[in-house]
Formats: sequence, C-alpha cells, structure tokens
Amino acid sequence: MNRFIDLPETVSLLNQERTNNKLYVSLLDSSPTAYYEDKTLPSLPSSVLNVMQSGRAPNRSLVTSPETASEKTVLPFDYVVTGSYSLRIHVK
Repeated sequence: MNRFIDLPETVSLLNQERTNNKLYVSLLDSSPTAYYEDKTLPSLPSSVLNVMQSGRAPNRSLVTSPETASEKTVLPFDYVVTGSYSLRIHVK
C-alpha cells in the first residue's frame, strides 16, 4: 500500500505492538473498526464510517475491519508464544 507516515506516527505504531511472550485473549464484536494513520477507532457507527471514507485525504489511507476486538486477558509466559486460535460463540 502507498502509505506514508511520519516519525511520530511510526513510533506510536511500534509502541502499540504486542510482545511475543504473552498470551492475549480477546473478544470480537461484529461492529466495524477503522484504522486511520496510527489511530484505532473501534465500534464506529456506519454513518460516521461513511463520512470518514468519503472525506479522507488521498495520501492517507483508512483501513477498516468488520469486527472490533476488545482485549480481556493477558497471560505472561517465560517463553515465546506463536500462532492463534479462534473459537466462535453465538450469543442469542
């Protein structure tokens, strides 16, 4: 992607990276999330998302995801943790 970010945004993104010696447990919600520059905008209403997509600058990209993740638990380990596992639960 042709995405240009400046130094403060780059440092901010690097500081948001997760370490690989912890297990992260998250819940996903079916509301959309938008990522703009180094900012995460979770659970955006559709009307706000539409306005943001139509008015964005051409050199800045707005990336969206159909789900919003909320981190619930972090478990530290003494070794490197790799991989992922998803468990789908439908609540009625």
